[in-house]
Amino acid sequence: AVVRLTAVLAATNNDSMREQVCRALAQIAISDEGKSACVQTGAAVKFLAVLAATKHNGARQQACEALSSMAVSERGRSACIKAGAVGHLNTVLAVTKNDNVRQDACVALARIAHSIEGKSVCIKARVVVQLNTVLTATKDEGVREQACVALSSIAVSSGGRSACIKAGVVGHLTTVLVATKDDNVRQHACVVLARIAHSMEGRSVCVKAGAVVRLTAVLAATNNDSMR
Repeated sequence: AVVRLTAVLAATNNDSMREQVCRALAQIAISDEGKSACVQTGAAVKFLAVLAATKHNGARQQACEALSSMAVSERGRSACIKAGAVGHLNTVLAVTKNDNVRQDACVALARIAHSIEGKSVCIKARVVVQLNTVLTATKDEGVREQACVALSSIAVSSGGRSACIKAGVVGHLTTVLVATKDDNVRQHACVVLARIAHSMEGRSVCVKAGAVVRLTAVLAATNNDSMR
């Protein structure tokens, strides 16, 4: 089925068809066998072709979801990286105002950034800058949460922490902590801040940005033990 579906995806210009084919492949790629089949047939290239060819939000969203399904595995991440997924996903984040597309693009980037190579490619592609922009451009809590998850994946490395600091992520995260009442968003924002604060420079930036005040206010206000 994967071979036939990717062939249909390559041949069609119909956005509804693209959406449904990507949806089917995203579901198939949840399994290990499905991921392997998608890697072997070069499905990532076809998903990226959809992202480049259409402005249809449904097709874009399902293409992002399919990439994120593939990127759960090491082979899938590698295939996505080699196909140029990071650049395409970053471009989608820059041009779309649809929160469903934004959320699934962030999920895909977060999974790609689980690998050392993925982090490096994300840093070079200035993904952090775009994720930071998304944090301020949306009020959708799902998008905010997944943008924070992606940032936390990147910020595991010293280069990722440096990129976050240069992009002004700390200031935006402290703003998000005040603006949101969603515990999932707050929790992931705290994870990013914690990772940035692993460096001396990061700690200094956090203090100057008022992160300590915001974090202590969150601590005082929450009854959520995971948040604490």
